[in-house]
Amino acid sequence: MLKILKFLETNKRPFFYLALTIIVCALFWPMTPGDGMIFFDKVAHVSLFTFFSFFAFMHTRRLSHEAVLASLLFFAIASEFIQEWFIVGRGYEFFDIVADFIGIAFGFAFAEACLEFLREEKKIISKKKIVRAAKKTVKKIRKTVKGIVKK
Repeated sequence: MLKILKFLETNKRPFFYLALTIIVCALFWPMTPGDGMIFFDKVAHVSLFTFFSFFAFMHTRRLSHEAVLASLLFFAIASEFIQEWFIVGRGYEFFDIVADFIGIAFGFAFAEACLEFLREEKKIISKKKIVRAAKKTVKKIRKTVKGIVKK
C-alpha cells in the first residue's frame, strides 16, 4: 500500500488529468433518452466524483482544501446545468448532484487518509534518520573518549 501511495503522490499530475478526462467524457457524452438505469447512474456519479476528487485533493496541495472543495462542488452543480442545456439526451437531476456531493466527500476522506498516512510515514522515516545520526554521533564520541583515555 505504501508503494502505491508513494507512486500516486509522485505521479499525481497525470492521474489528475486522466481523472479529469474521464469525468468530462462521462458527464458530457450525449445519450439517447432511456439509456442506463437510475441506480447505475447514481453509482456512476458517486464513483466518478470519488475518483476525480481524490486526485484533485492529492494534486492541488498548494490550494487550501476549502478552495478545492468549493471548485468541486461548483463543478458538480454546473455539470448538471450543462447537461440540461447543452447535451442531447442528458438532463438536470437533483439526485445526481447529491450523488456527486457524496462522491466528493468520499474522495476527500480517502485523500485525507492517504495524505495523513504518508505524513506519518515521513515522520517515521525522519525519526529513523535522526536515530541513525544519533548512533553515529555516539560512536564518534566513544572513539574520541577512548582515544583521550588511552593517552
